[in-house]
Amino acid sequence: MDAPGTILLVDDDPSVRRALARLLRSYGFEVHVFASAAELLAAGPPPGATCLVADVRMPGMGGVEMVEQMQASGRDVPTVFITAHGMDGLRSSVLAGAPVLQKPVDGDAIVAAIERVSGRHLRSAP
Repeated sequence: MDAPGTILLVDDDPSVRRALARLLRSYGFEVHVFASAAELLAAGPPPGATCLVADVRMPGMGGVEMVEQMQASGRDVPTVFITAHGMDGLRSSVLAGAPVLQKPVDGDAIVAAIERVSGRHLRSAP
């Protein structure tokens, strides 16, 4: 079984960042946390990231726009979107086939979504 890998987590809500980072670390992931799309884009995703977990709606630039910019610059990372809002009105090729999970996010559901987009089998629940 592969090692879980590195997750990039982008969410504007500090409590969501803390809770999801803790959850993902409990599954063995290394987690890099960003408070905004601009913060991740400025830092640049580290090479070999397993998955990006991104909030759909954030002040400034949302997760979908962030992924579109990353793809346009050749930085494509498998992505799982999370949202506290419905998906009404959101249309993007980035969302086609990408998992979108409702907050609060269930641990098993997010790991299953990460496995799906990354093509990797990860360890079972902690």
